[in-house]
Amino acid sequence: MPSMPSRILPLRPRRVSPECGALLDALAAHCPAPWTLVAAACRRAGLNAASLTPEGVATVAQPLALAVARESGPRAGLAAHRALGRLVRSLRESARECDGAVRRPTRARSA
Repeated sequence: MPSMPSRILPLRPRRVSPECGALLDALAAHCPAPWTLVAAACRRAGLNAASLTPEGVATVAQPLALAVARESGPRAGLAAHRALGRLVRSLRESARECDGAVRRPTRARSA
Protein backbone atom coordinates (compact mmCIF):
# COMPACT_ATOMS: atom_id res chain seq x y z
CA MET A 1 0.00 0.00 0.00
CA PRO A 2 1.52 3.35 -0.99
CA SER A 3 2.05 5.80 1.80
CA MET A 4 0.13 9.06 1.81
CA PRO A 5 2.11 12.27 1.61
CA SER A 6 2.59 13.84 5.00
CA ARG A 7 1.35 17.19 3.77
CA ILE A 8 -1.17 17.88 1.04
CA LEU A 9 -1.03 21.41 -0.35
CA PRO A 10 -4.09 23.15 -1.79
CA LEU A 11 -4.02 24.40 -5.38
CA ARG A 12 -4.03 27.95 -4.05
CA PRO A 13 -4.69 29.28 -0.54
CA ARG A 14 -7.62 31.59 0.01
CA ARG A 15 -5.59 34.49 1.37
CA VAL A 16 -2.25 35.49 -0.05
CA SER A 17 -0.37 38.77 -0.29
CA PRO A 18 -0.79 40.75 -3.51
CA GLU A 19 2.82 39.91 -4.40
CA CYS A 20 2.19 36.19 -3.91
CA GLY A 21 -0.99 36.42 -5.98
CA ALA A 22 0.93 38.09 -8.81
CA LEU A 23 3.62 35.41 -8.57
CA LEU A 24 1.04 32.61 -8.76
CA ASP A 25 -0.65 34.28 -11.73
CA ALA A 26 2.70 34.62 -13.53
CA LEU A 27 3.52 30.95 -12.96
CA ALA A 28 0.06 29.61 -13.80
CA ALA A 29 0.70 29.94 -17.53
CA HIS A 30 3.84 27.81 -17.32
CA CYS A 31 3.13 24.99 -14.86
CA PRO A 32 0.10 23.00 -13.71
CA ALA A 33 0.53 23.52 -9.94
CA PRO A 34 2.20 26.86 -9.19
CA TRP A 35 1.32 26.90 -5.48
CA THR A 36 3.18 23.64 -4.91
CA LEU A 37 6.34 25.07 -6.48
CA VAL A 38 6.03 28.40 -4.65
CA ALA A 39 5.44 26.73 -1.29
CA ALA A 40 8.47 24.45 -1.74
CA ALA A 41 10.76 27.28 -2.91
CA CYS A 42 9.67 29.50 -0.03
CA ARG A 43 10.15 26.69 2.48
CA ARG A 44 13.72 26.20 1.23
CA ALA A 45 14.39 29.96 1.46
CA GLY A 46 12.83 30.24 4.93
CA LEU A 47 9.97 32.47 3.75
CA ASN A 48 6.23 32.38 4.36
CA ALA A 49 4.76 31.69 0.92
CA ALA A 50 1.34 33.23 1.59
CA SER A 51 2.76 36.55 2.74
CA LEU A 52 5.56 37.17 0.26
CA THR A 53 7.01 40.64 -0.09
CA PRO A 54 8.68 42.07 -3.21
CA GLU A 55 12.06 41.04 -1.76
CA GLY A 56 10.76 37.53 -1.16
CA VAL A 57 9.53 37.26 -4.74
CA ALA A 58 12.97 38.33 -5.96
CA THR A 59 14.58 35.72 -3.71
CA VAL A 60 12.55 32.80 -5.05
CA ALA A 61 12.22 33.88 -8.71
CA GLN A 62 15.32 32.06 -9.98
CA PRO A 63 14.67 28.80 -8.08
CA LEU A 64 11.07 28.86 -9.32
CA ALA A 65 12.13 29.28 -12.96
CA LEU A 66 14.47 26.32 -12.56
CA ALA A 67 11.70 24.25 -10.94
CA VAL A 68 9.36 25.06 -13.83
CA ALA A 69 12.07 23.96 -16.28
CA ARG A 70 12.42 20.64 -14.41
CA GLU A 71 8.67 20.06 -14.21
CA SER A 72 7.43 21.42 -17.54
CA GLY A 73 10.45 21.55 -19.82
CA PRO A 74 13.14 24.04 -20.83
CA ARG A 75 10.87 26.24 -22.96
CA ALA A 76 8.40 26.64 -20.12
CA GLY A 77 11.31 27.33 -17.76
CA LEU A 78 12.64 30.08 -20.03
CA ALA A 79 9.19 31.60 -20.40
CA ALA A 80 8.72 31.49 -16.62
CA HIS A 81 12.15 33.06 -16.12
CA ARG A 82 11.18 35.96 -18.37
CA ALA A 83 7.75 36.38 -16.76
CA LEU A 84 9.23 36.32 -13.26
CA GLY A 85 11.91 38.82 -14.27
CA ARG A 86 9.21 41.21 -15.49
CA LEU A 87 7.26 40.67 -12.26
CA VAL A 88 10.30 41.37 -10.06
CA ARG A 89 11.08 44.57 -12.00
CA SER A 90 7.47 45.68 -11.74
CA LEU A 91 7.34 45.03 -7.99
CA ARG A 92 10.61 46.88 -7.43
CA GLU A 93 9.38 49.88 -9.43
CA SER A 94 6.14 49.92 -7.45
CA ALA A 95 8.06 49.74 -4.18
CA ARG A 96 10.31 52.61 -5.29
CA GLU A 97 7.28 54.73 -6.19
CA CYS A 98 5.68 54.03 -2.83
CA ASP A 99 8.91 54.78 -0.98
CA GLY A 100 9.27 58.03 -2.91
CA ALA A 101 5.76 59.10 -1.98
CA VAL A 102 6.34 58.36 1.69
CA ARG A 103 9.85 59.79 1.95
CA ARG A 104 9.26 62.92 -0.10
CA PRO A 105 10.97 65.79 1.76
CA THR A 106 8.77 68.61 2.92
CA ARG A 107 9.65 72.13 1.90
CA ALA A 108 10.12 74.78 4.50
CA ARG A 109 7.62 77.59 4.15
CA SER A 110 9.07 81.01 3.69
CA ALA A 111 7.55 83.85 5.64
